[in-house]
Amino acid sequence: MSKYPIIFKTNYFRPLKVFKNKISFPKDLIRTVTIPAKQIASAEKVLNGVNIETTGGKRHLIPMLFSGRNEAIDAIIEIIN
Repeated sequence: MSKYPIIFKTNYFRPLKVFKNKISFPKDLIRTVTIPAKQIASAEKVLNGVNIETTGGKRHLIPMLFSGRNEAIDAIIEIIN
C-alpha cells in the first residue's frame, strides 16, 4: 500500500494505477510492474493502449480501451512534471 493517493486508476481487468510518485500496472496475472516517476521518459497513445518508455530505454505497453487513454496520458504527464 502506497502512502500516496491514487491520482488515476483504470477500471479494467488489468488496471493502471498512477500515484504521485510512481505508476503501477500488471505485467501478467501474477507480477506487477512499478515504475518511479523519475524514470519515465515519455508516454504516448498507441492504437491498442498506452506506451511508456523509461529513461533506461525499456518500453512498456499497457493495453487500454479508447475511453481511458487520454486521461491516463494526462495523469502520467502530470506526475512527470
